[in-house]
Amino acid sequence: MRLGEELLYLSRAEVEATGVTLAEVEEAVEGIFAGQAADSIGSLPKASFRPNPDAAHFLSMPGALSHPPLVMNKWVGLSGANKARNLPHLGSLIVLSDMVSGMPLAFLDGTWVTAARTSAMSAVAARRLARPESKRIGFVGSGVQATGHLAALRGVFPIEEIAVFGRSRDSAAAFAAAAEGIVAHVVDEACQAVEGMDIIVTTVPADPDLKPFLELAWLSPGAFVTMVDLGRSWKAGGFDALDCIATDSYGQAEHLPVDRGFPYGGPFHADLAELVGGVHPGRRSASDRTIFLHPGMVLPDMAVAAVVYQRARDQGRGIILQL
Repeated sequence: MRLGEELLYLSRAEVEATGVTLAEVEEAVEGIFAGQAADSIGSLPKASFRPNPDAAHFLSMPGALSHPPLVMNKWVGLSGANKARNLPHLGSLIVLSDMVSGMPLAFLDGTWVTAARTSAMSAVAARRLARPESKRIGFVGSGVQATGHLAALRGVFPIEEIAVFGRSRDSAAAFAAAAEGIVAHVVDEACQAVEGMDIIVTTVPADPDLKPFLELAWLSPGAFVTMVDLGRSWKAGGFDALDCIATDSYGQAEHLPVDRGFPYGGPFHADLAELVGGVHPGRRSASDRTIFLHPGMVLPDMAVAAVVYQRARDQGRGIILQL
């Protein structure tokens, strides 16, 4: 590729065909937060934009890596009404640029990167916040993120059993049926996917009509929750009784609009850089109830996108476009 004259386009299929593994994704994500603790990289809080009440919700997420020297922006569109349109809940596009010259290098579909980095973040947090012997996972939500989280978490913990509560019994049943080698139950009540579980994963999509329906009082001693849905499915009461509340980034968490339906905006005991860097010990006892809240930040996207981009270059994948 000629810098300043060409750029690489990677479709969703090409991104997935690079063969980047879950282990590589988790290593990249853990490395990026170790680097953040060492102040070797940076990002800005995502900018949020919604043109009108009937429009999708758009996010712009910029950040930079020192090694390799890349700047990235992820552009995201989200719509809770997309299920009726037979479209994904989230669509994203990633743009990579050379840090020194400012020239664009590549743009790629962000669907796989977003799903992979999110489940990897949960796995990195869970290593510090969940009990190592955790065997039971409850899933509230049974879509793409649930699938990615099961794959990531069963690589870290001795998972034997899952309980699944979904918006439709059919989607929950399909997710449960795909969980090979694990005892899987589809449950009719949300509390059944929370009570008695070692790990709980909530991935409820944004929807203007969504009313919080999960209660922190259902958590058993020792439980860990990863709130991929920013906690929108959880009722607001009870956060002050938890033993450790962690987030991906203090700076991003401070921008959570609690007045727009999110149940918690701080304070937080730790962020992921502090957990990875050992600044915060994470779980202190077997009975601690802990959570990891995902406001969403671009650094893990950057880490994974950089790996995908280099792998695609090495494999000769994608389409070269003229600038």
